Amino acid sequence: MVLLVIEDTNIFSLVELKSDLKKLKEDNIQKEKDIENIKQKTLELTTNPEALEKFARENYKMKKKDEVIYLFVDKDSTELE
Repeated sequence: MVLLVIEDTNIFSLVELKSDLKKLKEDNIQKEKDIENIKQKTLELTTNPEALEKFARENYKMKKKDEVIYLFVDKDSTELE
């Protein structure tokens, strides 16, 4: 008597799945680090007025009433296009 079992999975798919799992675990670790960095930035922005002012100036080009802001842009920069 011979028993033959055939499955959908083979060695190649198992290796591929293991590789995918490893990549997902690495991505998860990176996302956790990113979340921790964002939490720290948020805490700093909500507790430190100087950090909030710096953030507003750098990201939203905000200024005080008596200031003039000059922006220098590279000719090769594609950010404005």
